[in-house]
Amino acid sequence: MQEVYKGIGRLASLASPVLIEGEVGTGKEMIARAIHLHGSSKNKPFYKVSSEDFDDEHLLVELFGTSSSLESNAGGQLAECDGGTLLIEEISGVSLATQ
Repeated sequence: MQEVYKGIGRLASLASPVLIEGEVGTGKEMIARAIHLHGSSKNKPFYKVSSEDFDDEHLLVELFGTSSSLESNAGGQLAECDGGTLLIEEISGVSLATQ
């Protein structure tokens, strides 16, 4: 666990995407939240999107929003996150084209 905590500290100082892999129930979300809370974006939002809840087309709308500012999801989760952290769960279940 000490190595995991050291890794969290190293990753928290980076301003780049992080891929967290592991079996169901191993604490991937906990690790993502720890990286967020110890990084420079700790005062920014943390959003979680489960890709299992959407087909590819609707996942893209959820993430990037709609083209019409009249619709409620105009900016998508990425825009709402605004410098924070976006955790996309089960990205491996999404088609490679969408990834």
